[in-house]
Order: sequence, then C-alpha cells, then structure tokens
Amino acid sequence: MKPLLRCLLLALVVPCHAFDLSPYPRSREIVLGTVHAEVRPAHSQKIKATQSGLLQLHLPASGATLSQGTLWAEFEPARLALEREALALARQLITEKEVPGLRLKQSRTRAELSDKLDELDRQAAMLGKILHDPALAELYLTEETRAQDIDKVRYLVTQIDQQRRLTRAVLAYAGTPRQEELEVRVLELKLRQQELELARREQESRLVMPFDGEITFIPPAPTSDRPLRVEAGMDLAWLQDFSRLHVRLVLRQTDWRLVDPARLTLRLGTGTLGRPLSAGFVRRLTEEVFGREELAYYFVVDPERTTEARPLVGGQVGAQVIAALPETAHLVPKLDLVLAEPATFRLEGWTGGLAKLLPGARVLLVGETHLAIAVP
Repeated sequence: MKPLLRCLLLALVVPCHAFDLSPYPRSREIVLGTVHAEVRPAHSQKIKATQSGLLQLHLPASGATLSQGTLWAEFEPARLALEREALALARQLITEKEVPGLRLKQSRTRAELSDKLDELDRQAAMLGKILHDPALAELYLTEETRAQDIDKVRYLVTQIDQQRRLTRAVLAYAGTPRQEELEVRVLELKLRQQELELARREQESRLVMPFDGEITFIPPAPTSDRPLRVEAGMDLAWLQDFSRLHVRLVLRQTDWRLVDPARLTLRLGTGTLGRPLSAGFVRRLTEEVFGREELAYYFVVDPERTTEARPLVGGQVGAQVIAALPETAHLVPKLDLVLAEPATFRLEGWTGGLAKLLPGARVLLVGETHLAIAVP
C-alpha cells in the first residue's frame, strides 16, 4: 500500500502537465546505443602444415586476389610426380605382364588338375576291380588279412572318390573366363587402392584456394624459388576474402535482443573517404568463445563501400546499433522526460510515466539515450 499511497500523494502535490512533443524530430529509426564491433573478411581461414617436409611455394604478388582452386603451394612435387609415374607403369605391367601371366598359370593349373583327375580315375578303377573281382583280390590280398585289407581298400576308394569330386569342382573353375575375370579384378582393385592413396596424399600435399581471396604468408617466405622446410602443425598462411566485409558484435542488452534483427542496421565510423559506413543484418549465431556461449550478430558492410571499410579490418570499432521503427515517431531524450516529471518516471517507468505525462502516446522503442514516442 505504501507505494500506491506515495503515488497518490505525488499526483495530488505535483500535477502532471502536458508534454509538448513538437520540438522533437520525427524519424523512422532510433539509435539503440553504441557497442564495440569487429570488422572481418567475409571468409577467413588459417592454414596449418598438414605434414613435415619441403614446401614449394607459388605465391602471387602481395595483395593479389587468387581465384578459387588456384594452387599456391605443394609439398615435394617431384616425389609425387615419381609416384604418379610408377603407378602408371604398374598399370602397364598389369596389362602387358600380369594378365598374360595369370592366363599361363591358369592353363598350367588346369592341365595339372586334369592329369591328377585321370590318375585318381585309374586308381579308383583298379581298387574297384580288386573289390569286385575275386581273382584280383587273391592276387593283391593275402588270405590271412583279407578281411582287414578289404576294409582298407574300401576306405581308399571312399577317399579317392572324395578327391575326385573336389578335383572336378576345382577343374570346373580353373582356367575359365570367370577365374580370369575375378583375378584380373583383384589386381585392378589393388592398383585402384594405390591410386586412391596417392590421390589422398596429393590432395593433402597441394594447397589450393578454397574461395576467391588473398594470401598472407605467416613464416618468412624464401627470397628465391627454393622450397621452404616446414613442420607438421605449424601456421602457414591466412586466406581471406575481402570482397565482402562482415561486422560481428555481441548484444548483451536484453531489451535490444527482443527487437527483430531484420530491423537492425549498424553505423560505423567514417571510411577512407570521410563518410559514415553502414552495415545490414545478415544472421545471428550462438558461438562458443573461451568456453562460454555468446549470441553473435553479423552484419555486412554496404558492398559499394567495401574498399573504404577495409582499413577497419582486424580491430575493434565503435558502431551505433540502429533499429527501424514500425511507424514515424518523435525521438525524445530520456533526460527531458525525467526532468519534466522526475517522480512519475522513477515510480512508473518509461511506459507508465509516459501514459501519465502524455495520455495516448506509446513508447515504440527505448534507446540508450532516447525514446521513440508515437502519438495518435
């Protein structure tokens, strides 16, 4: 009850007077406040050495723009050239030596299997006669151990029949076009595996531009065409695309985050021609910075002013955050409102205070120093 009584007493003692908005300019935008921002290239990538060895550089003149896909350095190109040549020779050997050698080997294997099958057939036929012809049985088997010998012969016949079946199965495959197709395929797959491995090493060894941009080499570049010795993991270069410039900032004011970011623009310091620079909203991302999440807003500098803004890259700049208003409104300094009715604004806040000071008026947005006030 005490705050309410205090308000009633203030209302009786200090009557509210109509506030005149006419001296204050009308606008469709308001400056929310000034923040620190960072101007960055649209694309930026630090390149580290993927391996240790000699790096052959193909660096352009300082400040030159390279197209996407341009080769700017490669590890030991002479060694890779030798590996490519060796791989090409290996493919020729497959065609001219390995494949004919396979055919010869398969032909010999088929002939050996055919001879073995003929021998097994002869053995099986002879043992069969011994089992079924008493005269031959008397000739080959002694009378004292005939029963045991017959069992041994039957076992041999079983073993030989099994070998004959297996030999026929192998013979049905050996030396056929199917065997040649499969074994040639194995050779090609081994070679293809080597080609893929070489392609992977070449990709890791050849440093190309992932986008149109400029190169800033980090270690001292050699003055001659001699290669540079590097260690795996060391910083090599910055690749940067200056065709567009982004401005990154973090809005820590909760009220400002409630504003539709599509309505926000930035006004930066003056460019090289002495005119203020502007940047439009692009996107916002939640990023992890030193183990802490930050909501980052990204803006893009007016493309026609990119060259003027380039000197701002790499450092902190002051930027005004400007919000577009849904309708034209008066921009009134907060100080003027407070001086008009100190107690009212202290107790009621901006919206409540304005309702008493200027009935019917609406607060569209609250900036750092001004209010955007719309009237019927």
